[in-house]
Amino acid sequence: MFFLKITQMVHKTIFPTYFITRQIHCFQLLKPFSRTLMTWNNLYHKNKLLKNQLEVLQKEKNLIKVQQTERRRKITKVNLKRRWIVNNTIQNEMRNYVYFIDLEETNILLLDMILRGEFVALYGAKASGKSTRVVQVMEKLKSQGIICIYITFKQFNMKTINTFWSALGIALHINAPKYFGQDDIKSANDFILKFQKEQWNDNHVVLFIDEFDILFEAYDYIKSSFLGTIRAIKNSRKNYALLSLVIIGSFNILHLDSNRIITSSFRNPNFTLEQVQTIYKEFENDTKITIDPEVIKDIYIRTNGHASLVCLCGKAIHLYLISELNRNRKLSFSTWLNFTINSIHDIIADYNIFKKMIITLTKKKEVIPAIEFL
Repeated sequence: MFFLKITQMVHKTIFPTYFITRQIHCFQLLKPFSRTLMTWNNLYHKNKLLKNQLEVLQKEKNLIKVQQTERRRKITKVNLKRRWIVNNTIQNEMRNYVYFIDLEETNILLLDMILRGEFVALYGAKASGKSTRVVQVMEKLKSQGIICIYITFKQFNMKTINTFWSALGIALHINAPKYFGQDDIKSANDFILKFQKEQWNDNHVVLFIDEFDILFEAYDYIKSSFLGTIRAIKNSRKNYALLSLVIIGSFNILHLDSNRIITSSFRNPNFTLEQVQTIYKEFENDTKITIDPEVIKDIYIRTNGHASLVCLCGKAIHLYLISELNRNRKLSFSTWLNFTINSIHDIIADYNIFKKMIITLTKKKEVIPAIEFL
């Protein structure tokens, strides 16, 4: 009897009924576990559905991207393939998108002068295509392994001799960082040392300096310092990598003091009548219009073949006259003549470069028709 009581007591204290009951109850709760399995199953299907939706969206995105690329390609091909550029340098990568005259044939003489080691003065009227010609010449020289460096005197600080040489050094660093450090050139001696042959591993260098006539506005001692340095290199060229120097500017650069530096001159030629006819024929084909041949001849006579003026006339026709053509889409000489009388002068007045040209060209007999046009 006593043993039975002890056993009951032990069961009540050590193994309480409620604990066993709860334990059994826990093992019997399968519904929440089952619901969890259903949730994972649903999530799996939902994820699969979302994945399919994402794939569809990605395909649509790729399709839109292809369509946008194609649209841009068509826009580039149609709208940018032929544009009239006025008073801008035409870089090599722009040639397929602008009305452009290939100057390769007329560059032969200039290239020969450079390769012979002559120091050249490339001169011509403002906005006549000098810089565009230089781009093409540099391309040919680079193909022969010659290092070409282009800088411009525009916005140079020429207040003192120190600021001039420092500005020259910075310009060389910006345009040819592979060969010039920021502080490499701060004086004439630095310039001479930098162009010594051993510094260039026997490579030839051609230096192009645009807007060279700005140098004439500097003090005489600055001009003497620079031109004297160039003369010293030229007289001992076997010790230097500088094969040729090409200075570019207006007619003023022909007034260089021959005692300071001797150069060979190369006049930047204007377009010929045949070149003007060629470029306008391309314009006609692109725009599906017909231009009276007399109009093209008149443009050539009025502009004297000046590159920017020829292009300005084409731009004016594109902007103002095409919309006025009849169903035959033909530009007659009378329509053109009326336009030149009433509107062309206002269009030209929008370009400051052409106002400056008048001052430059005033005393040149061969460009009187262009001056009258302006």
